[in-house]
Amino acid sequence: MMIDTSSASVPADHHVHFFETDETLSSVVGEYLSAAVLTGDAAVIVASEPHRALFAAALAAAGVDVDAAVRDGRLWLRDAADTLASFTRDGELDPARFESTMGGLVRDAAAAGRPVRVYGEMVALLWDAGDVTGAIDLERLWNDLSDRIAFGLFCAYPARLFSGEAGADGFGQVCQHHARVVEGAPAPAGAEVCRRFPSSVQTARLARAFVRRSLEEWRHDELADAAMLVATELVTNAVLHARSDVSVGIGRIEGGVRLVVGDTSELAPSCRDADALAVNGRGLRMVEELAADWGHEVVDGGKLVWVELLEARS
Repeated sequence: MMIDTSSASVPADHHVHFFETDETLSSVVGEYLSAAVLTGDAAVIVASEPHRALFAAALAAAGVDVDAAVRDGRLWLRDAADTLASFTRDGELDPARFESTMGGLVRDAAAAGRPVRVYGEMVALLWDAGDVTGAIDLERLWNDLSDRIAFGLFCAYPARLFSGEAGADGFGQVCQHHARVVEGAPAPAGAEVCRRFPSSVQTARLARAFVRRSLEEWRHDELADAAMLVATELVTNAVLHARSDVSVGIGRIEGGVRLVVGDTSELAPSCRDADALAVNGRGLRMVEELAADWGHEVVDGGKLVWVELLEARS
């Protein structure tokens, strides 16, 4: 489930999760934090009061004595809005104050020589308030801090923030600042370019534009129309049937390109026999006709569907 991070310096343990419900968030984050506290490491939670209560309950259910962990310095609880305000000046992030506030907190948590895991949702507060630039800048500040202090970082965003067109465009930016999307679609390791898209009504259009731009840059214009049709079908299937975010990877092969779409379902794609007048059921037949070869691979976290498209020989 690794993603393309070529445009940013991203520590390997900077994770992000896009959650649909608080219950899902509690389960995923609770597992991440309890694994630290139960082994004697330190966990820092910077979250809203309702989420702090959810995480405390999840930790207790996992066998953590929350009060004792707080007293022992293995668990640190901070309010996300108050902490964000502490290093914001006139609506702008102050890097020096961030270093003092968050750097100081992480160093305090690590003072006893414990490894530290941090959960934070301040980036989501900025994004939800419409300050997308601020959210991305804060992701960068976290990554810069990790260059100076060793710690694991887990960020979380409500999936609803990325349902519209503007949010869908920003989804890829968020992913580029993280090394792993937790419970996200797998991405092909060998693709030359790869982008991740949220599950929304905009997904197929955005994926199509990404494929077109990539093939135009590679001077594979002859394959652009076929590749966009294939991408549209595979991405639409992923959104409708897997109900997951989607990864789209492209690589050059001899005489053409290889397009790979990842989603979180392990269910194999299959061509259905469709009536000539049927509205649905013919998409994968079209992929089969356009492809020189195609198939799928079940991997950790879902599946990758790959299609090889070749230029016509003269």
